Amino acid sequence: MIPYTERDTDLNFRPPYRITGVEALSAVRKIDTAAAQQWLDETLNWRPQGEDVTPKFTALPIAFVIFMHMKSMCSINPPHDAWGATSESEMVVTLPVLEWDNEGFPSLPKLKFYPIVLCLDSGPALISGREVFGFPKMLGKVEIGPDGGVVHTEVCRKPGEATTDKNGLLLSLRREKASGPASIPDSFSKGLAEMVKDELLGEIDDSVLGHLLNLNPARKVLNFTFRGVVDLFEGLEIGQEFVFLKQFRDVENPDRACYRAVAECVLEFSHLTSMSRESGDWELEVPEWYSSRLLKKIGVESGPIGAPIRSEFQIDLSLGKTLWTS
Repeated sequence: MIPYTERDTDLNFRPPYRITGVEALSAVRKIDTAAAQQWLDETLNWRPQGEDVTPKFTALPIAFVIFMHMKSMCSINPPHDAWGATSESEMVVTLPVLEWDNEGFPSLPKLKFYPIVLCLDSGPALISGREVFGFPKMLGKVEIGPDGGVVHTEVCRKPGEATTDKNGLLLSLRREKASGPASIPDSFSKGLAEMVKDELLGEIDDSVLGHLLNLNPARKVLNFTFRGVVDLFEGLEIGQEFVFLKQFRDVENPDRACYRAVAECVLEFSHLTSMSRESGDWELEVPEWYSSRLLKKIGVESGPIGAPIRSEFQIDLSLGKTLWTS
């Protein structure tokens, strides 16, 4: 393989990464499953005409909105582990997706997580994450506090505008009204499942289940119901698989990518030092911008949202694996 050439900085660490001192605020928003599936078909499921989609991903009716502050991020392996660590704050919107083997067998799908919007305040982290894994990162200002999180970034109001708004509100998650102390879930995964149940109001309609079963008769024997979706989150382990689209625009034909791949890596969560389910009434605000339309497209709308989980932990981000490449 072609050797990688280091740039003139020691901040762009090579994977695997260790991220310590993570403080997170995690909420769940119900979304438009059909629109989310269309996005998956345009990204993770896209293949050249006539080529089978393996594996194939289907959308669940929810998205996670997560604010995080990370005290330190650096490589696990020498010599990069001795280089100066960087810190960052970020907001990420992640779709939980189901990965099917796509061979027609009635086997259970795998739950994976697909980050689709990621705004952060660290240049080195932005470059390392997008260059290595393909995370869809953009620079911005991220603030996290006891009553929520706010993220601003550069935006464009409408097509053809000569200038951009350098500090437009991308998204905010705020406590509008306090009501008593926070609660302590039995575990992080049970707290996550509780948020999912609260947001979905206890049901998933037949059209969503059709997407989950991928209209494959062999999968109908799974009886994949709402309870099955919740069970996926209640059964989460410390090692979670994240999947992402990695691509680079072609210099000669900018409508196409000169490189395109679907990849995954494992994030191992450990050292959970605190966890609580916030109390009170919470509100999600997602403004309308021409330059940032994906959240609105898939139904991440403004309005009341269930109380988030606040937690502190550590993440080890493993080496990646290519599932498919052009």
